[in-house]
Amino acid sequence: MNKVGKIEALLIGGLVFSAAPAMAQLPTFSGPWVVKLWGDSTRAQVGIDYCLAFTKVAGGVAGSPDGGTFTSRNIANWNGQWVQQGDRIRWWGAIAKTVATNSEGTLINPNLATGYYLHYNLLDPGEANKVFSIGTWSAQPGTVGTFPC
Repeated sequence: MNKVGKIEALLIGGLVFSAAPAMAQLPTFSGPWVVKLWGDSTRAQVGIDYCLAFTKVAGGVAGSPDGGTFTSRNIANWNGQWVQQGDRIRWWGAIAKTVATNSEGTLINPNLATGYYLHYNLLDPGEANKVFSIGTWSAQPGTVGTFPC
């Protein structure tokens, strides 16, 4: 291949690559979300619609640049941390030092996330760290009744 052929190949290659669409920016799992839990054994909704506010923290959490803290706006003393890696999200915390929560899932789009959760007993010494609730969850941005998340 002569010099002209090499230059033409580079130019054509550049045009092909520059015409390719850019990858879409993934949404961030931050802001107010309404979370619903379903028990694995009953397939029934567990509890109420939970109103959780996910706040991104500068510098991230646990080595992940996309992460932060969360607090519940309708369950007293439920708070923790969250991380996002691509479309995968994980959030964990505790409710008043009595229940540990651990959830992970997928951010499907800016309006839907879903995954699995585990709840551990932290209060009863005989049952400490025992899983007492397991199931699936889904989350959507929004409000609980008239209460904005």
